[in-house]
Amino acid sequence: MKCLNCFKNSLFFQALEKQACGERETVFSKSAREKLQKLLLNPEPFDQKLPLCRLYDKKPKFLSPKGPVLKKTDIKKYLRQESRDSVLVFLNGVWQKELSSFTGLTVESFDGGPKPAGFPSAVKNSDLPAFQKSGLEDLWNLVLAKENGLGLLPLAFGQKPLFIQIQKGQVFKSPLQILHLVFDQEALWIAPLLFFQIEADGFLEVLQETVDLTGSAAPIFLPALNFFLKPRAQVSCTNLNLNSSFWSNVFYQVFLGEKADFSFSNFSAGGDLELQDLKACLKKESRLQVNSLNILKEKRQSYFQSLVEHEEKSFSSQLYKSVLEDSSRFFLEGVVAMAQQAEGSEGAFFSQNLFLSSKAQFWAKPALRIMTDDVKARHGVFSRALLEEELFYLQSRGIRERAARSSLTEGFCQEVSKLIKIGSAVKSVEEAFFL
Repeated sequence: MKCLNCFKNSLFFQALEKQACGERETVFSKSAREKLQKLLLNPEPFDQKLPLCRLYDKKPKFLSPKGPVLKKTDIKKYLRQESRDSVLVFLNGVWQKELSSFTGLTVESFDGGPKPAGFPSAVKNSDLPAFQKSGLEDLWNLVLAKENGLGLLPLAFGQKPLFIQIQKGQVFKSPLQILHLVFDQEALWIAPLLFFQIEADGFLEVLQETVDLTGSAAPIFLPALNFFLKPRAQVSCTNLNLNSSFWSNVFYQVFLGEKADFSFSNFSAGGDLELQDLKACLKKESRLQVNSLNILKEKRQSYFQSLVEHEEKSFSSQLYKSVLEDSSRFFLEGVVAMAQQAEGSEGAFFSQNLFLSSKAQFWAKPALRIMTDDVKARHGVFSRALLEEELFYLQSRGIRERAARSSLTEGFCQEVSKLIKIGSAVKSVEEAFFL
């Protein structure tokens, strides 16, 4: 791998520098770019494992704010039956209000606005008052303060942020589908930003799905989802990435108020390179549950990084399962952090991996950062291949070898796959992974 500092002379860096000084200069993204430049010059150990030089060879192209033109009939087949009245559609990262449906939700889009040429950075444009009044500026600053990794990319150069709010005590019954349609255009830079604020006692179920409609293009897909849960709020979030073949980095930041509950389920087939980054801050008696299933084939790669910070009597549970075939690669790093004020908390981090090929690679680094004695914390990593005894047992009962392997693999995955509650999503996962 080339030296990471080679990005300074790359097409990638030149394009970002040009955009930073050009029409995409915005007041609220300037500090994110400054932090990003320091990161790329001195990357974190986990970031050093990513083949970033492949990214530096690309010259990102920023899409027009209008995006591709589609009609509702063009996207009908991608809509979930359970979410037809609650869907937010993005075309190459640009939110399409006319194609979306969100009755009962508060949804606002903020630009932040380009600064007029020659104006000092302290001058605020006419779009910012609404941005500040909504409270999104405070949420933005909270996310920026916590983000010190590659999640700075969408904060620095992403599309205008979308603000979704659930009112106090509101229970949004239909799953909200976040549909990302990625089309075939040269070296796209796709970075939608979403901020969810769930007021006290509110409930929201989110299904984020990426549909790859590209051909030979190689877009850079960088969505960022930020969740802010007030006391006793609940969110169930499911992410589906079942067919994308491009460079995909998905970033999640989760801030839980007292007694709030956030559950996250991830189902991924990887891609040219896939990175998922989860950061969570847990207040008193809040709960976080993470379940992830990656089934990787050919030369697909997937990287998952998590950081969970606990406060008093909070609970977290993380389970990552992977099935690795051919020359696929899966990298996993997770930190469970418990400061002195985290007394009575519980945290668990486990990884289970099934190898179907001797050429596949797996790397894991779980870590516990404990600063107090009155906590329970566990971590573990387990990897194995299919056992000949298991295959022989099934074959002795008339099941052919291929069917036996498929059955054992599906059984290994069932602990996570059975968590899907949306019927049409269950069917999609089964077709992509098991049929």
